[in-house]
Amino acid sequence: MGDDILMIVSYKILREKFPESEFFIFSNNTRHLSGYANREGYNQYIFKLLETRPSLIDWTYQGHFNLIFNGGGGVYFDENQGSRLFSLINWMFRKLGMTTITRIVKLMRWISNKPNHIECDKRVGFGIGIGPYTLSSSLLWRHLAEIGDHDTLFVRDEKSLSFLSEWGFNGNKLLGTDMAFLSTYWDANSYGKNFNRKFGKKLCIVLQDWPSDRELRFKAILDFAGVVEVEEIAFLSFDKNQDKEYVAVFSDKFQVVTWDPDGMQLKEFLVKLSSYDAIITARAHGAILGAVMGVIPICLGTSQKLIEVSKYFPSGGLLLNSDFTKEDLVNSWQQVGRNYAAMLSGLSMDVKANELNAQRGRGRLIELL
Repeated sequence: MGDDILMIVSYKILREKFPESEFFIFSNNTRHLSGYANREGYNQYIFKLLETRPSLIDWTYQGHFNLIFNGGGGVYFDENQGSRLFSLINWMFRKLGMTTITRIVKLMRWISNKPNHIECDKRVGFGIGIGPYTLSSSLLWRHLAEIGDHDTLFVRDEKSLSFLSEWGFNGNKLLGTDMAFLSTYWDANSYGKNFNRKFGKKLCIVLQDWPSDRELRFKAILDFAGVVEVEEIAFLSFDKNQDKEYVAVFSDKFQVVTWDPDGMQLKEFLVKLSSYDAIITARAHGAILGAVMGVIPICLGTSQKLIEVSKYFPSGGLLLNSDFTKEDLVNSWQQVGRNYAAMLSGLSMDVKANELNAQRGRGRLIELL
């Protein structure tokens, strides 16, 4: 869901800037990937979301572009522990700097006769989240080469900006925000955006298949859902491919509404999301999309991404620790109920500030393209 919104915003901005250009959408979830489970042509739902038919390509495509645009998201991170060899490699690369790493990787690919299939004159990213990485991450050097190949990067938080400085990124680096705050591009007003609602004791929960502590977190949520005082509670999944365990566990007791871009309308899913008073979320765009439409975000601080996203909403959101309990969840819901009007007013100010920041970033982006 989050990536689909980012795609819509990116496409519309670029179409405004380059109305006569030919557009290609990189969609890597295709039959060329091992373990691909969807029917062939599944990703053609993109045509429905964009209401047009750009060319769809994946990692097997070979070609040269004037511009490659990275439309945001937290794609650069790795919290897994690697070997001592990668600890040494990462230490050495930190000394060399990102630009040098990018050149080394390109040289290695040329020597091994494995050049990049997709080349470009300019590469720009907007709303990018970077990190965290473990010191022994096996992915860090590859990600550094990709990041360093950008001419301009608008990052979505201070930690990402610090990362670029620490690792010697030589391109234009600017602090922005998430592209989903450019809400006119995905027409948030038509999906029930409302900052004047009354507290109706309606709660939405968005989870994911956590790589660690999954059973403990699922149990805390299930225990909470069994005792919480609500008029309505709903579970949503933003990604049917990545939430299989979550959907399986919670479907035994609750209906889990899953975003299925191939079989449902965007409006159907977002209208449902916007109908709740608060959202307990393990996904960054659960917090952002909900907040933009007037749904108070309660972020589960199970990743650095969620912790950073929670900072977008200092007046109208909450953050729970990664080891949250049933009692923590109950207390957060009760806090929303007690202070609902004040929190909703604060959330409105938070969202306006982020929308203004996003508009400034969009203006600067247009200048640099």
